[in-house]
Amino acid sequence: MLVSPPLSGPAKTQATNTTGALDALNTLTITDSRGGSQTLYFGADARDEIPVPMFEMPPMPPAGAMDARFETATGGYMVQTHKAKVTDPVEFPVRIQSDAYPITVTWKINGGTASYELTDGVGGKAFRSREMAGTGSLRITNSDVSRISVRLVGDGTLPTEYALSQNYPNPFNPTTSIKYALPLDSRVTVQIYNILGQRVRTLINDNIPAGYHMAEWDGTGNSGQQLASGTYFLQLSATGTNGKTFNEIRKLMLLK
Repeated sequence: MLVSPPLSGPAKTQATNTTGALDALNTLTITDSRGGSQTLYFGADARDEIPVPMFEMPPMPPAGAMDARFETATGGYMVQTHKAKVTDPVEFPVRIQSDAYPITVTWKINGGTASYELTDGVGGKAFRSREMAGTGSLRITNSDVSRISVRLVGDGTLPTEYALSQNYPNPFNPTTSIKYALPLDSRVTVQIYNILGQRVRTLINDNIPAGYHMAEWDGTGNSGQQLASGTYFLQLSATGTNGKTFNEIRKLMLLK
């Protein structure tokens, strides 16, 4: 009879280190209406301690059975990580399989300085992008939504200068996301104007801490009315605690 050798000291240490590092990651839990559930782990692996290939998942189960995984070109994983400091976009697509909708997606962000958003991968047609902070959840009722995505917004490194990105998607319907960067705590206003120069919506008018942030616009005016298709202009104005000011304008296209 063959007997497996006992686990050696170094192997035990490696397993313990991996488990501890995994516990420090953020979680995304997908649950269907029958109670089937899968928890996925993601986040920064500053010390490169987590061997992601170890968490490769088996082939997809038969159609209809509950399954959720980070989707990759080679299959699916239960874990996805990124460097502590990144310069290129980071996005982790999630594939969901179930015949028991609605699906509930719950997240827990375990502190840290990185920030994330959850998107539907189809330009906000299924649900608006959600900033993932602390704990939260959303409910997906559309059974056609079989993929969502976790996107890194900021790795926690403070920006060195003010910036306003082009909204995405653009053109858009029904919602669009606007990302901006503040090197200092700042008083921020974000406003939408029509082509006549009339202010139709104030998205932000508040004190915002330094870092990377995101605002959303759903194409409505200040009174909640749906605005007509066409060209609009977004203006971001910021005044830092040192008195430095920043103003930038972007053109938005709303389509129906």
